[in-house]
Amino acid sequence: MTFFRRYLPHLSLLMACVLGGILMWSLAMLHSEWRAGYVALYQPTNQLNLLKFHAAGAFERIFRPYISSKKSGLPVRRIYLPQQGLLALEQNLPENIKEWQRGFALFPDANLHKVKLRFRGDNPFNWAYEKKSWRMKTRKRDMLEGKRTFNFIKPREASNLNLYLGHFIASETGVLASDVRLIELFINDRSQGVYIEATHLDETFLRAHRIMPVNLYKGEQENQERLYGSEPFLFNNSTLWNKLSVFNQVPEEDRSDLKNLFDIAQKSQTSDKAYNRLKNLAPMNEWARFSAYQTLTQSWHNSSYHNQRLVADPWRGVIYPISHDTGVNFHINKNNFKLDAAKHIISRTFYKSSLFLLQKYQFILDFIDRGLFEKTINRIDELAPKLIESYDRDPSRLRTVLLAELPVSEGYIESHQKLVASIRSNILAFEKWIVASLTGLPNASWISGKKDFSIIVEGTRPVANIQLFQIGPELPSRIVWDKDGNGILSKDDLDLPFRLIDKGIEINATFFANRIHQFKPNTATRSSMITVPTRFRILSNKLLMPKLVTIENPLDGQRGMATKKIKSGSVSPIHLNQPVLREKSRAPLKLSGRIQINDDKVFSVPVNISAGTVIEMAMGASIIFKAGVKMQGRPNSPVVIRPAKKNDVWGAVAISGKNSANSHMRNVILKGGSGDFIDSQRFTAMLSINNTSDVFLENIDLQDSHFFDDMLHIIYSKNIKIENSYFKNANSDAIDIDMSTVRIDGVTIKNSKNDAVDLMSSSVLVENANIIGSGDKGLSVGEASVVLILNSLIKNNIVGVESKDRSIAVIHKSSLIDNNTNLNAYYKNWRYGIGGKVLADTIFLSPSQKPISADKQSSIEIHNIWSSSKIDIKGDVKIDGFKIATNKPKNMGKRLAIIDKILAAWSSGFPEQILP
Repeated sequence: MTFFRRYLPHLSLLMACVLGGILMWSLAMLHSEWRAGYVALYQPTNQLNLLKFHAAGAFERIFRPYISSKKSGLPVRRIYLPQQGLLALEQNLPENIKEWQRGFALFPDANLHKVKLRFRGDNPFNWAYEKKSWRMKTRKRDMLEGKRTFNFIKPREASNLNLYLGHFIASETGVLASDVRLIELFINDRSQGVYIEATHLDETFLRAHRIMPVNLYKGEQENQERLYGSEPFLFNNSTLWNKLSVFNQVPEEDRSDLKNLFDIAQKSQTSDKAYNRLKNLAPMNEWARFSAYQTLTQSWHNSSYHNQRLVADPWRGVIYPISHDTGVNFHINKNNFKLDAAKHIISRTFYKSSLFLLQKYQFILDFIDRGLFEKTINRIDELAPKLIESYDRDPSRLRTVLLAELPVSEGYIESHQKLVASIRSNILAFEKWIVASLTGLPNASWISGKKDFSIIVEGTRPVANIQLFQIGPELPSRIVWDKDGNGILSKDDLDLPFRLIDKGIEINATFFANRIHQFKPNTATRSSMITVPTRFRILSNKLLMPKLVTIENPLDGQRGMATKKIKSGSVSPIHLNQPVLREKSRAPLKLSGRIQINDDKVFSVPVNISAGTVIEMAMGASIIFKAGVKMQGRPNSPVVIRPAKKNDVWGAVAISGKNSANSHMRNVILKGGSGDFIDSQRFTAMLSINNTSDVFLENIDLQDSHFFDDMLHIIYSKNIKIENSYFKNANSDAIDIDMSTVRIDGVTIKNSKNDAVDLMSSSVLVENANIIGSGDKGLSVGEASVVLILNSLIKNNIVGVESKDRSIAVIHKSSLIDNNTNLNAYYKNWRYGIGGKVLADTIFLSPSQKPISADKQSSIEIHNIWSSSKIDIKGDVKIDGFKIATNKPKNMGKRLAIIDKILAAWSSGFPEQILP
């Protein structure tokens, strides 16, 4: 007793300090939780047992370093952040989430490079707990692996695989998404466990995926990014979207492309004309692919208010989605698997369309047939051993499980292998379910009356190639779908193709049951789609009273009997649910004589234009060939496209879209054009070749362009050939080539106000060309392009040949005469990391006013040079083999190896393989 009385004050003080510390820690913990959930609007946080959560964290911090695996695991990314910067980031969350702090990152060269770091994500899950999501930005001139901005995303689920596999499946299905990999992140040499490293969606991302710098929209109305006081529905209001990349030919605040899309989608609910415009602006093929991807991942995380990313590309005239933050969701019971779901106005509109459904389901089965899930499982098996080693060092794995509201049990913690294996087995179960949902005999029945025949389609499988046997005494000559529902043959009905078979007919069309939204009282949105029995009434000019009907599933070809019924409680097809017909080959439209074009004209069928045809264009009028064109002029009888009046300036002649491939223009004269904007698509030249392939321009003559940048613009196109043609008096660039492969042979270009040939991210072969009198460059080679110039004359230009931004210009057996600067190489755009390169072999140079020049990030090499006098050089310029001469060099046996490499790539048909 004496002992306790003696030390009671000390014990009391000690207990008071302990209790005070616990109280202060508890208050700090509660304050942190309060800030996470209540400082900013719309900040959802999980319901959590804080004592259990922090106890788990304490256990991990103390014991994990000693008991964790020491084996190598996933690829490692190391970043370093001074303690002062780390404390600054932790203060005043969530207000300063986007505040950058200076740090360092270990690059592949084994050196530390300066970077900026901050937390990533507005959801408290990303920043409110010890393990956080990060964003890293390098310096512009010090990019990491060709990229500047990286996201290090902490996985939301215990397996660490779901988000990664979502991106893996996107890449396998051709859906645009960030490039990702699983890594082990070290901060200040302490393992933070498993992360997903993802490239940032911005202009650099677009360029890396061979997309021009266009508008890339971010739609986000959740957490802190929700606009207070407005409805969060992104597809109702274009001002709710932000730009991650900007198309710089319109003001940054301009969102007219999105507004136009949303308006057309709304009108498509009742208007066939608007729906046809929607199919072009939001290309059905791409949206069907994206919808198939969502089904294959069982994730519809891109909703009407969250995680929307759209690319608006005016060069193609389209808007299409990007997958963002979409992981797989295979952990659900097979009774909860979904085939279809619609989250916004565009997907809801397309789900009414039978054509969209057919394309989507064909995508799904095609991806499965090509081994999508087998590849996914192989990828899991490849990653699993490394993932498990890195996961064993994760200091927050217990807390990740608690945040996911999963039990802390062996199945989730101590045996990560079992969790990974469960994903594998779930994928196999899902594959079996989805194949069963789409293949096999369709569920269909039929009803026959005195005046009509009806097919009733139920379930998810479509019905096609309906065979009617023993239909009656006379065979029909016309069969239609009763589109207007009046029960009689009329002009508004849709003619159905059919063929005669033994004792009957076969109707060659595909029919789908209506898709409607499933209403669930306890859900905030109606996204799931269900089918309802749908009746298609078919009329004929003869009685259709079959004794037997068979049907086919067009997805797998399985055929069987349809059930005869007396009556059916089915509904009529909704708007846009129309029979899908096989697309017929269309006969070319023939044009000849004198033709007046007073307004914009779009040809959706192939066009043949005869020799001697004169097309007179009114002020601002344009012609767009979307299904190909053959202009078949002759030397003494060319096709002429000219202004209707002396001072008129017409718009553009454009060959646009994949269906326009194999177009040919021979002996054609174009004068006095400019460019145009037509139905969301931009044409910046009087002759524009957009998003096509295998176009041949032969003996064409382009003169006197106005207003717009280019005389001939080639973009997103492959295997374009220009031979024996003439370009004169271009308003700016004569030939502008963006992200294309083009071969130019025997071309003369004179008096361009800007560049004669301007390249961006393209591979070009120039032979036997005469490039004379350009107001800027003869050939401007930029932004990761390659050009080979053979046997050409480049004369009287401000700059003969210029290379920049990871581009290579190779010149052989050519002459550069009387240019102010013959050759120049320099660094301009930081996104490409280095400057340009010029390699010349066997060339003739006349002296120029300014020296051949290469800046410190570029280089020029010249082998076997002939010149009438000494050549001035500046910077990194190397000359090997100089000779005094007055004429261009003679043929030489040897040449640079890169010349043969480029020529071999062109001969093989894959010149894009040599792009740097």
